[in-house]
Amino acid sequence: MFSIIMEICKKKVKKDYSDCSLVIVIDFSPPFEEEKTKYVQLVKELEKEILKMKFNVKKIYLLIIPLDMVKKIYG
Repeated sequence: MFSIIMEICKKKVKKDYSDCSLVIVIDFSPPFEEEKTKYVQLVKELEKEILKMKFNVKKIYLLIIPLDMVKKIYG
């Protein structure tokens, strides 16, 4: 799933969203409770990779549905 998200982000980098906020919605099967910390770590890694990209955007948010998490990562 990581590679799919990064491919979509690469396409979004090419567009002008300077008057918008970009919300990246991530949905997957809810993890078992004992796996939740691993998923949170993967989200942090994803965040780092996304921030390496040069988006033309006001803000970027990650919405991770199964973790009930909205995280502002830029702007």
